[in-house]
Amino acid sequence: MPDMGRVLKLAYPARRIPTRVAPYPILRLLALFDPQIRAILPSVGVAHPMSNARARADMAMNFISPEGALRATAAWLIAAKEV
Repeated sequence: MPDMGRVLKLAYPARRIPTRVAPYPILRLLALFDPQIRAILPSVGVAHPMSNARARADMAMNFISPEGALRATAAWLIAAKEV
């Protein structure tokens, strides 16, 4: 997530985009009071490796880079006045 923040901060320097990571003890404290934080706490810091190799090979699909997809999504949201 901090990587996403850095990509967006470079693309939109005038916007307030968080780039820091909350310390785990703070998240545990907040989880005592917020059920949404409590629900995601077990997956914090766990990497889920993914690959699109099979989709590229079996279906001949081409994908844009994750950074490009993030920038395109942000541009659409801004144009649609969602953020």
